Order: sequence, then structure tokens, then C-alpha cells
Amino acid sequence: MTTRHFEKRAFQRYPLMLRVSAEISPVTSTSQKRETLRFDVLSSNVSRGGMMVHYNEDRIQQGYSMTLKFPTPDKGLIQLNARVVWTRRNSINLLGRYSAGLAFSERIPDESVNSMLAISS
Repeated sequence: MTTRHFEKRAFQRYPLMLRVSAEISPVTSTSQKRETLRFDVLSSNVSRGGMMVHYNEDRIQQGYSMTLKFPTPDKGLIQLNARVVWTRRNSINLLGRYSAGLAFSERIPDESVNSMLAISS
């Protein structure tokens, strides 16, 4: 008997290797002030609902808000707000020491996904 695997994701994922500027503002435990942390991430896939990214910064945690910024040839600068859904430490530092799954705060339109895909081609 053959078992079929059905995709449960709401949106199609597209492979996308793209360096993106990221910002997070975690609350520090002592002063409750927000310290903005800026760093680059490398995406490996994108959909209308989220993105998988890889990075070397070790202070990112599940639940953090992240802002992603990158230029596109047709839309100018795109800024996306996302929430970190999961994180993991990679056993091999191929794309980055850590990986995270991000859920966009708002579903992005197809033309924004197409703009991102145009950058990588």
C-alpha cells in the first residue's frame, strides 16, 4: 500500500537565495528598553505567508518581531514585518549557524513574491 504525502501549507513555497537586511528589537530584561539589532539573513525559500532564513546572530528567539528590507528592480525597497515562528541551531554552518521560520504579519501579494524571485534570477 502506498502512502501519499499531501502538502498542508496554505501557500506555495518558492526557492529563493537572497541576502536580506533584518532588524529585531528584543526587550532587554533589565531596563525594558528596546535595543535594535541589525544583521543580514540569507533566505532559502519564500511564500506569500512567510520565509525561511539563515543567520549567525545568536540572540533571535521564537516570538520576536523582525523587519526585513531589501531592494527590488521593479518595486524599489520592500519592507516586510514578520514574527519568528521557530528557530534552530544548525549542525553544519553551510548557510548560517542558525535557521528560523518567519510568518509575515500580513500576507504579501503575488507581485511582491514575483519581485523577490526576480532578484535571484
